[in-house]
Amino acid sequence: MPITKQLKYLISKNIKNRQTYLETGVFKGESINEILDLNFESVIGIECNSEYVKNLKNKFSKFKNVKIISGFSQILLEEILQKNIHCNCIYLDAHGHVSNNNIEKHSPLLSELKIIKKYYNKVDLIIIDDYKFIADNLTTGSTDSWIGKLNIEEIMAISKSIYGSETQCFEYKYFYRSFRKRMENSYLIIGKDLKFKTPHLYNFLNIFYIKFLKNIINKFLS
Repeated sequence: MPITKQLKYLISKNIKNRQTYLETGVFKGESINEILDLNFESVIGIECNSEYVKNLKNKFSKFKNVKIISGFSQILLEEILQKNIHCNCIYLDAHGHVSNNNIEKHSPLLSELKIIKKYYNKVDLIIIDDYKFIADNLTTGSTDSWIGKLNIEEIMAISKSIYGSETQCFEYKYFYRSFRKRMENSYLIIGKDLKFKTPHLYNFLNIFYIKFLKNIINKFLS
């Protein structure tokens, strides 16, 4: 899922010196489209699908500050951080779009987090997309997809320790699709000295609708 308008606003409030934004799993580039409004000096996208890379390079060819790199994030992420590049914001979304069979290649979330922890002083803010999907499916013990092959305990242990005792780590819900197809997902936000406000009423109303009203309304309208 691309970066939402609400998350973009929160990134803008928490990152003032916008040197580099890095994203893994760029897909069609919707999140980069949103981030361009924040005027980062450099925007880096890592994508392992060669067809996506070709389309992305064409899409962002007019933007000199956007660089699309072809390859696997568990290799390229470390190479980038080794070059003393300070990534103000890293958006992790490389999980689950290519294959369910090779968890290390196509759902590299644990590897990505381990690399970031190693270079934590070069990263200000980490955002993991699809956190609700990962947490819910692993909690219920699902092994039918890439989600069920990840280790939620290890993900949380690493996430909560990246900045040592200063680490802030919390879930930030978002909702998407049209009224009749409304869905819930969330980000896991990791950083320190963060200023994030949770829209409790907005979340409550959306969750109440999805759980109790959506099916009733859809049946009525069918």
